[in-house]
Amino acid sequence: MSFTEEEVQALMIGAQWVSRQTDDKFAFAVKNALAKISAVLPVEMRPTLEDETFYISKPLSVATTIDLSEIRRALRDQCKLSITLSIEHAPKDPQVIWPIMLGFIESRRHLAAWCEGDSRYRVIDMDDIAQAQVLTERYTRNRRQLIKEWRALEILPCNVRGETC
Repeated sequence: MSFTEEEVQALMIGAQWVSRQTDDKFAFAVKNALAKISAVLPVEMRPTLEDETFYISKPLSVATTIDLSEIRRALRDQCKLSITLSIEHAPKDPQVIWPIMLGFIESRRHLAAWCEGDSRYRVIDMDDIAQAQVLTERYTRNRRQLIKEWRALEILPCNVRGETC
């Protein structure tokens, strides 16, 4: 396998972004992946992995208290999530959702999901989730198909225009 210098720089920018914008488990995965990439790179290309030409900052907002690795597991395994929202006018009872995509938008984390309670798609700011529990029950539809349907609707995150979830 061979990479150009620009390809290695692109990988480094992506790796830096993931390690600074996501969570500790993904940062650890980035470190392992870079070690594996370094092992197969020609000796003359390895300094490109350590070149600090580019800088990706950490998010400005406070990180969510929800374990993103659990959200990723729910996405991967197509498991339902039970969530409780902390939005002022949102229901205080747990809601069951089918998570379909985790988004990182302008230093904020959003979860796109199908809500069982009112049979609609939502985009929820992760900071608005007070509690989340991955359920053992899997959702019945394919996540990729749900993503196609959701994208066609062009739904904005909850609370963007005063709308609650």
